[in-house]
Amino acid sequence: MPALQHGDVWLTESGAIIEYLDSRFPEPRLIPLDAIERAHVQAFAQVVACEIHPLNNLRVLRHLRHEVGLDEDGVSRWVRHWIGESFLSLEVLLRESAGRYCFGDALTIADVFLVPQVYNARRYDCDLAPFPTLVRVADALHALPAFARAAPDLQPDAP
Repeated sequence: MPALQHGDVWLTESGAIIEYLDSRFPEPRLIPLDAIERAHVQAFAQVVACEIHPLNNLRVLRHLRHEVGLDEDGVSRWVRHWIGESFLSLEVLLRESAGRYCFGDALTIADVFLVPQVYNARRYDCDLAPFPTLVRVADALHALPAFARAAPDLQPDAP
């Protein structure tokens, strides 16, 4: 579970942490002030948080291996299926909204949520050819120093 300690306060869950950081440190603003823009950005993040991540988190993958009995190929097929299903809708959204990043040329919560999912898609050898906008945006984000430093394989607890 993602967690953030700020002073004496502990916060959990990515969306709540980002909302807190955005209100405490509004530059750069990750959640737009404009109601329509905010709704679009939050909708994108919710597709990731509600439709991709729960089906592919480590707890579910362990269950598929140990309780359902899927081998690694079966687990990989599961991950590829659910990433592909959700990437279809995300690609459509970004075709109309993307600039350099998910929603124009300013970083948003959508960008923060997209990068780990593209990382997982690549880790599980998903066919990304149908998602050129997602890939272009994710690659642009990964080129930013903050995103590059946050890559999972660079973290101290990486397996």
